[in-house]
Amino acid sequence: MAPRQPAHPQYAAQRAIPTEDGRVFYDMADRDNPCAGCGACCRHYRVSFYQGETDDYPGGQVPATLTVPVTPFRVAMRGTETGGGPCVAYGADGRCGIYAQRPSPCREFPAFLDDGSWNPECLRLRALLGIPLPAEEQESTATPAGVVAASDPEPVHLPMVELPPRRAAAPSDTSRDVASSAQILPWPGAALTTTPDSPDSPGSPDEEPPNSPPLAA
Repeated sequence: MAPRQPAHPQYAAQRAIPTEDGRVFYDMADRDNPCAGCGACCRHYRVSFYQGETDDYPGGQVPATLTVPVTPFRVAMRGTETGGGPCVAYGADGRCGIYAQRPSPCREFPAFLDDGSWNPECLRLRALLGIPLPAEEQESTATPAGVVAASDPEPVHLPMVELPPRRAAAPSDTSRDVASSAQILPWPGAALTTTPDSPDSPGSPDEEPPNSPPLAA
């Protein structure tokens, strides 16, 4: 099947290849590759996939020695199995050492969207790992010359209103129960906070690429 060529010059380095099962794989050109030296996705996601993609099985091509089992039927690239670590195949030159044999989650993750803009997930991971944004993104987010950035508005001072004195409530078992329960309730915003290791927090270590299938139980 002939590869589908990109139409926008911004992502000319990216080639989309439809597969027979309805998916789309993406290849990046060797030259002028905007992903070279970044590796944000290679160093953040847990790259897990069906074990049949390894070279231990007919038709598989991912080196099995570079994977580790995560379920009875799925494996992950070594180094990524717990999330937040670099893939074993990510080289010191900022490139994939097994690019031609990389697994399907890597192939299905595009650097550019169909309209030629950067994949927002790429930009999010770059910011998360402290990798400079692409030049065109820096220009689009910069304040244009001659434009003064908006500043905080002047505070508005409202007149104070004197309230009538409050009557003291009679002591009761109910008030004691309310007071004691207030000591054990979390502060109002506590339910909205998550720790860095929480699976619900953004950039959780066990996060997988958006196109990855859910992990089997």
